[in-house]
Amino acid sequence: MVDKDAIRSTVGDMTLPDSGWARAICPLCVESGWDGTNQNLSYNVDSSYFYCHRCHAAGYLDSGRQRLPAVVRVKAAPVAVEPPRLPPTIFALDGSTRSAPFVSYLLGRGVSWEAIQGACLGGVDLGFYQDHLIVPVVDQGYRYQGFVARNIKVKDYRYPKGMDRVLSMFNAPRLLDPAPVLIVEGVFDALPWWPHAVACLGKPVPKQLAIIAAARQKIFLDPENISSQRGGNSVIVALDHDASHESWAAAEQLKLMGVDAHFLQLPMGHDPGTAPPHIIRDALERLR
Repeated sequence: MVDKDAIRSTVGDMTLPDSGWARAICPLCVESGWDGTNQNLSYNVDSSYFYCHRCHAAGYLDSGRQRLPAVVRVKAAPVAVEPPRLPPTIFALDGSTRSAPFVSYLLGRGVSWEAIQGACLGGVDLGFYQDHLIVPVVDQGYRYQGFVARNIKVKDYRYPKGMDRVLSMFNAPRLLDPAPVLIVEGVFDALPWWPHAVACLGKPVPKQLAIIAAARQKIFLDPENISSQRGGNSVIVALDHDASHESWAAAEQLKLMGVDAHFLQLPMGHDPGTAPPHIIRDALERLR
């Protein structure tokens, strides 16, 4: 039986936001003799749900609340007066001689023609972005946000000035599809798994996790989807092997926000783009 009075007393001493999550040291862990300083207790202001990441105590302080995942409120990104422009010399990748070096590079990294065309990949062979692949980034409504540029000869990534990388994710529209979604770091972790993967353009930050949760809850609460899909809002967080702890933490945060989130640890030295394909393929298949 969880001592809710102890949790309620701790929450009463916390500085709470108007909405969302707050953290504190778990009083139940302290009572059991733990003397650490990590704020293991998470409390959701909207639902009164609490969860300790150490002792796993969980519940609702307000017994009258409906036991549904809290709806995540995400502020809309400011509308840019002028979004970052694509390089003026960009060209679409096709079977031409001009495209050949870029296409060869992509195929060598396990990117299919379906992904090349579906993600609208382009190339640049003149100017500031010479020898760079251009990967356009759009939001969930397919509104252009910017792009990622990757040199095919040396490891060089570039982003246009004015692009909001905190709120931008590659293949974001996939978040609104009821099929399981793979959450990864970079665009080249996602492209070999097109169209199943969404890239956070780095390790996922809290704002991106909130966007992911809000999108997946739309799927979960849609009666048409929930009747035909298992779970309806499943995601698999699969960051690079050296970020396994961050993968686990991101999955745990998504669980607290009502998402059917899973953590996939990749083999040592691998990322989603280089790991044995059956590992990720099997993980996705188990959730279908």
